[in-house]
This record gives sequence, structure tokens and C-alpha cells, in this order.
Amino acid sequence: MFSYATRRSETWRNIPATVAVEIGRDLDGAVVDLHDDRPVPAALACYVGNHDWAELIIDLRCSGYYDPGQFCGPPERCYPPEGADDREVERAAFRLDGEITEVQVPASLLPVVESHWQEAIAATEIDHE
Repeated sequence: MFSYATRRSETWRNIPATVAVEIGRDLDGAVVDLHDDRPVPAALACYVGNHDWAELIIDLRCSGYYDPGQFCGPPERCYPPEGADDREVERAAFRLDGEITEVQVPASLLPVVESHWQEAIAATEIDHE
């Protein structure tokens, strides 16, 4: 009988993470994401007001799992890697012109934040060790 190495699966729940997005104005004065020059949705741009620069702080809660799969052993025990990583926007606030004061984004606009910065949220490293 053979002995096969056991796989190491990981699970994480309610891990906090933060995304910081730099917001500024383009040459025409429009409010844009400074990372990719995409216009900020109007519902959120109004929070920047007359400021030239702001930082959008997005607080997340992350849960998920990763199973590296099984590649050795009998075929009936082998399967590919699988996993899921759910990230929920818990809160968002604008920090204006580097000031300590934060302007809270209302809960009703959190879906707009999540939709517009979906790639940045997904790319954020989380410490689930």
C-alpha cells in the first residue's frame, strides 16, 4: 500500500483588508482615478468637492478557501485546484488633501464603490495566514 502526501487546504473568514485609491483632477478639472485616469462616478465625485486631491479608503471583509488539489495517487482521488475569495466592501471614506478628516461614503453608495473599483479590490493582497 502506498502513502500519499496530504494536501494543505486553507480557509479564512472575516479577514480585514484596505484598498487606498488616489483621486485627483485631470487637465479639464474632472475628478478621476489617478491610477488609470477613469472618471469617478458622479455620485462619488461630489464628495471630493473643490479639493484637488483625495484618497478613497475602502475597508473590506474577506472570506474564502483554497484547496491545492490532488495530483498524485489513484485517478479517483485526483482533482484540480479550487477556491473562492469573497470580498465585501464594509466601509468607504474620502481623505481630502491629505487631511486627517475623512468624509464617510453613505452605505447606499457602497455598491457603486465596489462596482467601479472591482479590479483594485480583487487585486488587494490579504493576510489570511
